[in-house]
Amino acid sequence: MVSDKESADIMGTHLNPPSWGPRVLCVLVSLIALGLVFSRIDLRALAKSFIAVHATWLALALGLLAIVFLLLTWRWHLLLSLGGNALHAGTTFRIVLIGHCFNLFFFGAAGGDVAKSALYTRWYRDQFSTIWAKTVLDRLIGLAGFASFLAIAVWFGWQADAFSEFGRLRWNAPTQTIIGGAILGIAILVTLMICRRRRPESLPASMISAIFTGMRELARAPGIALAGIGISILGHATMAGVTACCLQAVSPSPISIHQIWWTFPIISILSGLPISAAGTGVREGSSFLLLTLYDVDGETAVASSLLTLGLFLIWAGIGGWIWWQETRRRAKCPFNPDPQGISVVIPTLNEASALPETLETIGQSPEMREVIVADGGST
Repeated sequence: MVSDKESADIMGTHLNPPSWGPRVLCVLVSLIALGLVFSRIDLRALAKSFIAVHATWLALALGLLAIVFLLLTWRWHLLLSLGGNALHAGTTFRIVLIGHCFNLFFFGAAGGDVAKSALYTRWYRDQFSTIWAKTVLDRLIGLAGFASFLAIAVWFGWQADAFSEFGRLRWNAPTQTIIGGAILGIAILVTLMICRRRRPESLPASMISAIFTGMRELARAPGIALAGIGISILGHATMAGVTACCLQAVSPSPISIHQIWWTFPIISILSGLPISAAGTGVREGSSFLLLTLYDVDGETAVASSLLTLGLFLIWAGIGGWIWWQETRRRAKCPFNPDPQGISVVIPTLNEASALPETLETIGQSPEMREVIVADGGST
């Protein structure tokens, strides 16, 4: 647990946005990539794709994206429950949506995770290093799930003879510029992060210790790790469904998905790289390069990508609204925070036979935060 002063220090240290240099560079990469993509398509046809969007497919995509966030909540909640840091699923869901807002608008995935952990720490009086470590482990499990889903998608693509289309890829100037610009953007950002002056940090040792503690907890609970990977695979499959629905929503005719299914996780991971503003430009460029190999016209590919971005913005707006409302509420009632859970103190004397059943019964309450057993000198 942390005091109010410690919590404020954490917020001041870890919730500051990164310097302007990387953010300006990301915006420039997005603008250049969008300019290259738009120069290759008919903008009037792109506008017609949005005008003729199919509402049913769009609504289905929006609903599937909600399921993605529920799965992200489930996975993070499992990790938080390892050390007894989870409150209830509704709290975790709100923080996940706020974190998505941070990821999309402010800090990117890495900074957004730090900000999300800092907010959880301040609002719910927990230890920052512990929450941050659980968030890192959550990302690692998500990465393992992504690798598994990508392997499955590539295998199905191989069975559908999808990779024979690579012979049609033209390594012309726009293609080389998009790919080369992405690589250059990654290199510049990495260089900026390495050369950037390090600010004095008060928690690196505790963070490292918390990560190892979380790993030991996972090792003692392999079922949670496997469940997290399974949830991640399901989440990436659902996200692929979001992309497929957006593609169908703007397509003038039905599209056969079986050959291009493997491209969806590739587009997703490329747009998640910290080289652009919310993946803008990179998502459209990768969609254009990959989907046009399978007789999807460039306007449809780019329109579906922009539609996906629009859905992300909707949910980011919801997360921002939750953050604003919660901040206002806590500012009005700074001395009356919500109940954060229950602490139980059990004085004992020669209760070895009854204690296990008592602890098991108490542990079934989701509001339970800690149990302290104080022995009075049992024999």
